Amino acid sequence: MPAQDARYIQLLATQIAIFMLHPLVGYTSWGNLVIISLIFWAIMVITRTILPRRTFRAYLVLALFGYAVQILGSLKELTGVQWLPLELTVTLRLLGQIIFVGFLIVPIRSIIQRLFQERRVTVNTLRGSVCVYLLIGTLWSIVYGIIYAVNPDAFAFAHPATGEELYYFSFVTLTTVGYGDIVPVAPLARAMTNVEAIIGQMYIAIILARVVALYRSPEEVPPVVQKHPSQGTIDQI
Repeated sequence: MPAQDARYIQLLATQIAIFMLHPLVGYTSWGNLVIISLIFWAIMVITRTILPRRTFRAYLVLALFGYAVQILGSLKELTGVQWLPLELTVTLRLLGQIIFVGFLIVPIRSIIQRLFQERRVTVNTLRGSVCVYLLIGTLWSIVYGIIYAVNPDAFAFAHPATGEELYYFSFVTLTTVGYGDIVPVAPLARAMTNVEAIIGQMYIAIILARVVALYRSPEEVPPVVQKHPSQGTIDQI
């Protein structure tokens, strides 16, 4: 398979793997680190083929910084020892989440821009559109995590829960399912929930609809008709 056709396969496969891993290990510190590492690696692979070389280098430096900050902010949970002051740990975790939001915005914007530039949509383009949809859900789960870190009472849980369940809540909101087991209470949480629900509906109605409408399989592409110079008829001789 050509590299161009496999551009989004790794990113899509990684997000599917995260879906499967999160209910199993996503609520533990080490499991959360594995999930972050997977999405970090997959996005690095895809942005390397999308961004210009200089832009990618700057993006890589910022991403590595954010990844390091995430690890420093999780040292207590990972090792069981308070290596850094508690206030510094909380600040580092919050900073790491904020950087990770910017880290996810870049591939989302870049892939959407490429989707609109495509003149002939292929299976690879469809993969890219699905990747963006899943990345939006992941992005908003981090936004909810930031809100929860600042205000633990921003969400009301129907049962004892932690901020790790906001990953599940994000996709429930994105698809507008709304089970009601997690409810936004704070004004900012409600506002961001509304924004995600609107984005989820608009994405399906606009972007996915356009991509599917333009989709053509290789068998459906009409053959190119070569035009030959007109030949004179008997009457023109």
